[in-house]
Amino acid sequence: MSSELIKTARDWGVVGGALLVVGPLAGGLADQLRTQSGLDGATPLTASRPFVGIVIGLAVVALAGVYGVVVGRIAHVRLGLICTGLVLAWPAWQFGRVSDLIRDAGDLSPVSSFAFEGTLFAIACTLACLFVLKLGRPVLPSAEPDSSKPVDWALACGAAAIAGALGAWLIAQSPLQGQVFAAAVAAGTAGGAAGRSVAVRAPILPILIGGFLLAVVGPLVARFAVSDPLATLYAGEWPGLGLLTPFDWLAGVLVGAPLGEMWANSMVDRQTDAKPTARPA
Repeated sequence: MSSELIKTARDWGVVGGALLVVGPLAGGLADQLRTQSGLDGATPLTASRPFVGIVIGLAVVALAGVYGVVVGRIAHVRLGLICTGLVLAWPAWQFGRVSDLIRDAGDLSPVSSFAFEGTLFAIACTLACLFVLKLGRPVLPSAEPDSSKPVDWALACGAAAIAGALGAWLIAQSPLQGQVFAAAVAAGTAGGAAGRSVAVRAPILPILIGGFLLAVVGPLVARFAVSDPLATLYAGEWPGLGLLTPFDWLAGVLVGAPLGEMWANSMVDRQTDAKPTARPA
C-alpha cells in the first residue's frame, strides 16, 4: 500500500471519528440544556441554569480540543483544527437557533447573552487552538520558524474578520440551520483566504482569532440594529450576522479557515513559481 493511500485513509478516518464518534458525544452533552420555559436547544447562557451551561460549553470545547490535538499528532495541525471544528459542529446544532430563542424569550435578552457567550467561548477556543498548534505536527515537515511581526498579526486578524463577516452575510439569508452553518463555514473560508493573502508570514492563529471575533460582533450587530425583535423576526428582516449563535461561528470558522488558508497558500506558491528567473545582462 502506497504512503499516499495510507495518508488518505488516515485523514478520512480521523474526519469520520470527528463526525461519527466524538462529535455525537459533544452533541449529547449540549442536548441537555433547556430554557426557563422548557424549550429544547438552549445555548449555554440562555439555559435555565447558566452555570451548568457554561460547564457544558467548556466541556465540549475541551473535548473538541483534545481530539484536535490527537489528530494534530497523528496527521498535522491543519487537519487537527478542522476536526476540532467538526466536533463542535454537533453542539452548535444542538444548542438551539436564534429565531427559536427570540420567540421563546419575546425580547432581546438572548442576543445580549450571545455577546457574552461569544466572548467566553472564543477565548476557550483560542486556547484549544493553541494546544493543537503547539502539540501537533506542522503541515510541512520543513516549515520555517515563525518570522511574523505584530503588524502581520493585526493584518491577518482584521482581514479575516472583515472577509468573514462579508462571507457570512452573503449566505445567511434565513434561520434554517443548514444555511446558518454554511454561512459560518463560508465566513471561515473567506477569512482564512483573506488573512493569508494580506499577511503571508502570519501564522494561522490570528486568522482564527479574527473569525472568532465574529462570535461577539454578530450578536452585537443584532442588538443595536433591532428594536422590535418579534416584529423584525416575523418580517424576515433579522440581520444576517445575527442569525448565527456563537457556537455556529466558532465551529464554522474552525472548519473553514484552514481550508481558505490552504487555498490562499496554494495561490501564493503558484505565483511564486510562475515568476520568471532573472537572467544576467
